[in-house]
Amino acid sequence: MLPSGKEEARRLLLEQPDKVAVSATTLWLPPKVAQWLSYLETAPKDMEGRPLKQIPMPVLSEEEQRQLAQASWMLAQAMKPASEQPEALMEAIQIAMSELRYRSKASEEQHTLNLKVWMNACQQFPVWAIQKAADWWSKGARDGDELGHFLTDVRLAVGHSVLSRQRHLQLLNQ
Repeated sequence: MLPSGKEEARRLLLEQPDKVAVSATTLWLPPKVAQWLSYLETAPKDMEGRPLKQIPMPVLSEEEQRQLAQASWMLAQAMKPASEQPEALMEAIQIAMSELRYRSKASEEQHTLNLKVWMNACQQFPVWAIQKAADWWSKGARDGDELGHFLTDVRLAVGHSVLSRQRHLQLLNQ
């Protein structure tokens, strides 16, 4: 159920942004929208990933539009890019790279450059996903020593369905 007020919404966004992102793309959507997204995900697709036949957007009542707008707003808040919180982004990247720094023979200048490259590559993702992936890396739960491995873990932390559904929901909100 969608948060009933601003305070509850703020609390959820602070405490569980990952669950907010998932709920805003599933549970909190009007049934017509959820069904439309399911059709888009399961429809036969061409080589470029486009549905073979057009799936019409649902026609929504005012109440359904309000519900969709509220779910979309919660999703947008949960998915704010890390570029809006550079200090938190830097801290998460430093945690992820801490193990690599000790294994690497790179100079301090190279480490600083790598930090900037990693921050630049991660800035479009939400901070909570970067922090979750950094936590996996710091605990040794994930292997790898390249930026590509880390970005894969960040995408995994966000969730593929959240990313694809977010793109589709943006079409409905236009």
